Amino acid sequence: DYICIDYYFEIYFNDGNKKIFANYGFFDKFKDANRYFDVSQHVLDTQYFNTPDWLKNGIIYQIFPDRFASSKYSDKEWSKVEKHSFKEVGGDIKGILLKLNYIKELGIDTLYLCPLFESETYHKYSTINYLKIDSCFGTNEDFKELVSKCHDIGIKVIIDLVFNHTGVLFDKFQDVIKNEGNSKYEKWYFIKKYPLTTNNPKPNYKSFAYVKQMPKVNTENEEVRNYFFNVAKYWYEYANVDGFRLDVADEVSHDFWYEFRKFVKELNKDLAIVGERWYESNSFLTQWDSHMNYIYRFSIIEYLIEKKIKLSDFVYRMNFLRSFYNINAYYSLWNLLDSHDTPRFLFVCKNNVKLFKNAVILQFLQDGPTFIYYGSEVGMTSISNKDIDARYPMEWLKENQNEDILFFYKCLINIKKTFLNKFKGEKEFLLIDDKNDLLVYKKYNISKRNYYYVIFNNSSKTQVFLLKEKLINLIDDSLYENKIAKNSILILKRIKNYKK
Repeated sequence: DYICIDYYFEIYFNDGNKKIFANYGFFDKFKDANRYFDVSQHVLDTQYFNTPDWLKNGIIYQIFPDRFASSKYSDKEWSKVEKHSFKEVGGDIKGILLKLNYIKELGIDTLYLCPLFESETYHKYSTINYLKIDSCFGTNEDFKELVSKCHDIGIKVIIDLVFNHTGVLFDKFQDVIKNEGNSKYEKWYFIKKYPLTTNNPKPNYKSFAYVKQMPKVNTENEEVRNYFFNVAKYWYEYANVDGFRLDVADEVSHDFWYEFRKFVKELNKDLAIVGERWYESNSFLTQWDSHMNYIYRFSIIEYLIEKKIKLSDFVYRMNFLRSFYNINAYYSLWNLLDSHDTPRFLFVCKNNVKLFKNAVILQFLQDGPTFIYYGSEVGMTSISNKDIDARYPMEWLKENQNEDILFFYKCLINIKKTFLNKFKGEKEFLLIDDKNDLLVYKKYNISKRNYYYVIFNNSSKTQVFLLKEKLINLIDDSLYENKIAKNSILILKRIKNYKK
């Protein structure tokens, strides 16, 4: 019922002095009512921003369809397909169907599928037909069956849509090539001059990353917008998908995404919209529900592996995300360590399993959904920083899987789903010790009536931290005895009604 909320800050210093901070100015005393910060009721109403509840607690599993599983090969035959390939190796939709039990037993509740649509490239990010599953993967009916079977066992399905660019064989672009200057689709693209030189190293039309096979689309064009909006509508109405991951989404205008969000949320408010952006995305997170949180990955690497930043810097970066983003967007961020566009994280850890496990624990402790790139859970690694080496076929032979890492993932997924997801309150930092590289904090639930402890000893020595409660480490069920082994992370659950 309030028309507006006016507020200011009183800042107290250790020497006893006080400053007033109001309307971006500092004052010794507060006298002028016009210097309040102000939030009007109108702004509160129009800027209210919700994201799907199911997305906030998800365990998301990314599948690169051509490299995951094949219905044409046995696991043994699959292990022999060419790994370092820039062509299709045989993964298909029916192969994913055959592995649904594995995915469910792992604890996954959301599948994110890289592009499935007709394309001339193995990665399928150069779309030829947005309404047709590529024949190497199967049929539209096969995909519809996959979504239905996933829903039957409680798994959501998010598909990859590429609206920043098309493939050169997309019929609209082919029409532009054929009818030089007279095509009704000319304004769909950014043409510099004719004839179009699709065979030259540098195209004479705008394209994604100067790649000639991916001409950039003019999403300010109303016909283009309507076409792409109806692509999303088609796959929702035909296959009942649960959301869309949007490729190169930060190279498409805010105006487009505002309209897209309105269109999609009118279809179903619980459809997820997740943009690809590698940097902070505050300006986009009124249009998308979430983005791929590469910032988190960068911070983990710089602190844990490269040791370029201090513990306090790492904590600051995590707190920054929580304060910078709308809270509903923050709890929907796709917190990832690797993807099809990065080296495998075990490779980044120089194949140090202990270091890898610590990174994974930190990932699961981060608020919001946890993102797993296929194969990370069985210890798949890379041999270089190149994309192609991160896209090796999934390892299905048990003798080639790391069973210890797989068991570790299953345990963490269970802890996340049954325990950690219940705590969406504040963190209370008890210790941030840069000198000893020791972090201790309490994480509360919303009511602050319950909490757990996290202790991270990132040093090469055993350390001591006294807690006068009976606590069990959820990772290995051991009783906490106030010592933390070197390079260890503990998640400590209280045993109530106990005092030392």
